[in-house]
Amino acid sequence: MKKASEYYYKKDGKCIICGELKSYRNGKYCSIECRTIDWTGKKRPDALRRIKKVCPECKIEFEAGGRSGKKRDQIYCSNKCSGKSSRKSIDHFWDLNGRTKNHAWDKFRKEIFKRDNYTCKFCKEKKDKMQVHHIIPRKYGGNHLEKNLLTACRHCHGSIDRTIFLMVKNNFGKDPKQLIKRFMKIFNC
Repeated sequence: MKKASEYYYKKDGKCIICGELKSYRNGKYCSIECRTIDWTGKKRPDALRRIKKVCPECKIEFEAGGRSGKKRDQIYCSNKCSGKSSRKSIDHFWDLNGRTKNHAWDKFRKEIFKRDNYTCKFCKEKKDKMQVHHIIPRKYGGNHLEKNLLTACRHCHGSIDRTIFLMVKNNFGKDPKQLIKRFMKIFNC
């Protein structure tokens, strides 16, 4: 059986299957669907079919689905466009020296620092840049109550957070709150 391309191959710039303008890899076809019909005699399955979409952020047309590397339900053409649309610029955060514009939280942080006498609860040193540490992190069900907050220096805060993360990860299935409470007893917290 001869392929359709052997009968209908024209060099007029149109697809040999449907007659649309050629755009698929500068060849004889307008799309991968027409190429598949020519080669196999059947349409591509829906799972492999690509969809043309327009990115709402940069207004560039892209293909999703099939083996393009992008899922069929993907909205944006790239992670860069997705990040631009869903996040605010980080510049305003660093303009405030890494602090948020939430004045109530800033006031509450200062109260925690005063309560702990501007001293790190872990290394017992006074340093210029202190942070508020959640004893039970918010991702494990912690809250912003005074009894759940401590003053920590930047170094200790990062170390404790990494230790807690690894401890919970290595003890999968156990209650993270209980693990963290036992760990914090070491520091009399």
